[in-house]
Amino acid sequence: MFFKYNLFGMLWGMMILFFSLLPGRDIPKIDIINFDKFVHAVIYGVWVFILLVGFHKQHSIMKLRYNAGKSALLIAFIYGTIIEVLQELLFEDRYFDLMDISANMIGGITGSLLFTLIYFKL
Repeated sequence: MFFKYNLFGMLWGMMILFFSLLPGRDIPKIDIINFDKFVHAVIYGVWVFILLVGFHKQHSIMKLRYNAGKSALLIAFIYGTIIEVLQELLFEDRYFDLMDISANMIGGITGSLLFTLIYFKL
């Protein structure tokens, strides 16, 4: 049952990896200030929301179910940081950016808050 409820979250994570490791020259340039940070926040916010849904619905790993919020945010933080390091190490036209990690976490926290508002009707 774990994979049934978390498959979409895993696929979203793979999509993040794919697009994050594209060479910089393959990414379209958009002339809106900090647009890339907005995109980071939205993508990671959606991902954390999806992870939380899956973690709460599954009953295979109860510790994960009860610590879903912390787990989803920790996964997003570690994953995003590893991707930033890989960008620095693997590509000439991509680089490590602390602001990307910050945008990822702002998005993740927003996704977590949105999940809480929707599922727990606060």
